[in-house]
Amino acid sequence: MSCRFPGADCPEEFWNVLAESTELIQPFPADRHRKAYIAKDHEKPDIHAGFLKCAVDEFDNKFFGISPREAPFIDPQQRILLEVTWESLENAGINPQTLKESDTGVFMGIWQQEYDRILPDYGITANDFHHRYLGNAFSATASRISYFLGLNGPNLALESGCSSSLGGLHLACESLRKGEISLAISSGVNLVLTVENPLSSDSESFIISPTNRCHTFDEGADGFVRAEGCAVLILKRFADAYRDGDNILAVIRGSALNNDGAGTSFGTPNAKSQERVIREALAAGKVKPNEVSYIEAHGTGTAGKYSFYRSHNIRMRQLTEQNFVFSALQLGIRLRCTQFPKSTRKTGKSHFC
Repeated sequence: MSCRFPGADCPEEFWNVLAESTELIQPFPADRHRKAYIAKDHEKPDIHAGFLKCAVDEFDNKFFGISPREAPFIDPQQRILLEVTWESLENAGINPQTLKESDTGVFMGIWQQEYDRILPDYGITANDFHHRYLGNAFSATASRISYFLGLNGPNLALESGCSSSLGGLHLACESLRKGEISLAISSGVNLVLTVENPLSSDSESFIISPTNRCHTFDEGADGFVRAEGCAVLILKRFADAYRDGDNILAVIRGSALNNDGAGTSFGTPNAKSQERVIREALAAGKVKPNEVSYIEAHGTGTAGKYSFYRSHNIRMRQLTEQNFVFSALQLGIRLRCTQFPKSTRKTGKSHFC
């Protein structure tokens, strides 16, 4: 595995960030999309997010066989995914060059596409298929990995909002279990490249926090804050990894995927549906609820079961996520519980995909 997260350019650094509870939410960097501010002659909006510490505009295009002419058209999300995928394979003890013509599958979660919108601000106006489309399309971002490594397995770019990365991970595991592939590259990527994304400045609904913080599991929860990141996992069936003497970092016992369906409003969490998917994941992994000793939660800080728009001036009355987790685990614990170990990365580093 390998990663790029706010304050961390590798898994070891990310662990230190978590252990030290480092505050990573920052104002929009001054060197991002600067030309847009000059051209439109307005001040930079007060946008905060969890930004990577590495430079997202630097890329060794020659290493990945990309011409100097094509490189500027390629979304930095696509570039960083290539880099982190290569690192992940090396960290797994796999020579990437040995995977050519293998059945290795690529399953990528991706959420936003901002680079294509700001290309004209940098004088890049060509609209030809080969450069602009293949440099920015979600499908091309995933396919670039298979092309570069010469992989013949399934290749999917999944966009399902907040669940994009975990949805891709579930599909990767299912493909391994069915014997469709022998190796999976499961990943997620998200970069915040412009302040002019409507989501970044949403002040009308319970989406972006006006306080620029994710108040997770808190009565003051008023939305989430965006974050950048890229993570890549290399997956094998346990028996194959054990046989090959691989360095096994973790075992995914089970996973599940569903949809909220109908609820209070479109986009509002449905407690019953989300409780159901937890139960299904436990069943798939043959894990009893009382065997769970730690929870890493989504924990966005968004509105719960009784959510309303901020314009109604009604504060959130219930934190849906914490309640349905505890209900699914049959612990009889509700709001304000502090006894059961639970965690979320979002309070300090914001919302990835």
